[in-house]
Amino acid sequence: MIRSLLFLAKLTLYWLIFLTLNRIIFLITYSGHIPEKKFIEAILSFYYAVRLDASTIAYLISFPLMLWALQQFVKKNFINHINHYYNLTMIVILSLFLTINMIAYGETGTHINHLTLEYITHPMEAFYLLTAWQNIGVVIIVSLVIAFFILFFRRMILMVIPFTTNPMWFKIIVIPVLLPLIFFVLRGGIQQQPINKTFAYYSDVQFFNDAAVNPIWLLGHDIAHDEKINNKP
Repeated sequence: MIRSLLFLAKLTLYWLIFLTLNRIIFLITYSGHIPEKKFIEAILSFYYAVRLDASTIAYLISFPLMLWALQQFVKKNFINHINHYYNLTMIVILSLFLTINMIAYGETGTHINHLTLEYITHPMEAFYLLTAWQNIGVVIIVSLVIAFFILFFRRMILMVIPFTTNPMWFKIIVIPVLLPLIFFVLRGGIQQQPINKTFAYYSDVQFFNDAAVNPIWLLGHDIAHDEKINNKP
């Protein structure tokens, strides 16, 4: 079971590295927004980002977790294929989104949210803000980023979901325990109200708060919030 659980741990670590590198690139790209003598405060964005990043990662690994749980009982190769292509698809989509978000931030001063979804529905508009050479550079950088994270994923994560040889009764006890844990991480803890973006706010410099807020979580939360409002009678 330990080897099998290690698969989930590695997948969690992979997405943590993915999100952390994005935040590093964000801070470097917009380093001009960091006031003098406040570099240490900028570094604190990594600490205050932990809960939103954890919630984002929990969403990303929820589907692989269900596939992992299913694999422990049926052990079918098609489950490995579904898991592999799901993760590769998410790597490509999120790499593109984070790049577009970074370009849009330079224009709007905010992350993409429900008010600026035109950058997602019409992604090429983000590239109209750049010169031809800048667009070429962005395409090259995005391609390299996607290639890097796909290669990194294939080196770090097993292509096959490990199958535990523990007795059936042991699986029936252990596996259901993981589902509530993921749920609590999704909502940001056991507090009464689910986590929101203000949990990452820590500074009077808005740029630092923007660096701490996870743009993937923010967009997903805004879309879900809008859907909830629109569905009210």
